[in-house]
Amino acid sequence: MPDVDLYPYQQAAVDMAAKTSHAGLFLLFDAGLGKTLTSIAIAKTYNRTLVVAPAKVLHQFAGEARRLGGLDPVIIRGRSPLAPGVLAGASFVLISYATVKFHRAALEKWCALDRTCLILDESHMLGAWPSFWKFVYNENSHTERPVLNTEYRGGAVLSIRKRCRFAVLLSATPAPTARKQIYAQMRILEGGKGSLPGWTPFLKRYCNWHMSEDGYPDSSGSSNCGEFRALVAPLISRAQRSDHAHLLPSVSRRVEYISLGDQTKRGAIGFMKDSMADARASGSGRQSKVQAEIALGAFKKQKAFKAFLSRVKDEDMRVLVFVNRLKLVGM
Repeated sequence: MPDVDLYPYQQAAVDMAAKTSHAGLFLLFDAGLGKTLTSIAIAKTYNRTLVVAPAKVLHQFAGEARRLGGLDPVIIRGRSPLAPGVLAGASFVLISYATVKFHRAALEKWCALDRTCLILDESHMLGAWPSFWKFVYNENSHTERPVLNTEYRGGAVLSIRKRCRFAVLLSATPAPTARKQIYAQMRILEGGKGSLPGWTPFLKRYCNWHMSEDGYPDSSGSSNCGEFRALVAPLISRAQRSDHAHLLPSVSRRVEYISLGDQTKRGAIGFMKDSMADARASGSGRQSKVQAEIALGAFKKQKAFKAFLSRVKDEDMRVLVFVNRLKLVGM
């Protein structure tokens, strides 16, 4: 890592990833404790890294990899087949959950070529374990058998995971409230194989599976809590802000109240009049009026947001702005 010192709890997570006998690790850090930096530090011990994350944070993740990891990230966008050479020479690739299924085959080949670390940000977006599978009917035996549904994000990620050496799952919360929601993530960590019981035995053992009074299966509870904690403890590196607040730099916050100038107001009023004229011409009545009012509110917010960005652009302060917001105001 170029000129970056890790906090003790971050270094502990890196050491845990290096020493664990498991094929993956949960990074359950509170917001602001550096999950991204820690995951990049872990990934640096491997030759290649694939990051799957929500589309809105891809650029932020890439920026951190460039600034803190000294890496040259490649972001894959869209559904179209990758152009030849896009992955050639790449060592740090990012893709969103929405598009990973469209490039599964290419990413599988790329991950299998070298020691690859898979990072899954906001890993709860993988979904529940049953959604990873689909049933295929066999006409000869007249039976159905489950096959991996690679047309769904969870199945596609699991298929890619099998070609990766290690997996890091990021979350700002200790675990989803329902244990059955964490099962899929545990299977991803172990690559879809290992010591975990099957889906139904897991529900019966740890989720208090039973038939409700209405005659429907209920697996929303918990059972064998001590055994479950022992099962997941070796997979988790946990960091809470209350334990490490004294290590973090002080943060100062400034609230900006921006009033709209006369020119902006005139533009907004003109926009409203044009929208209402369109509504009357189309005869759509009240619905178009409501839509015009909503559009007017959005117009004012865009103007105010753009004014704020212009004011802080040259100041010595960090401002987190998602790229889609910059596109919204044309900056």
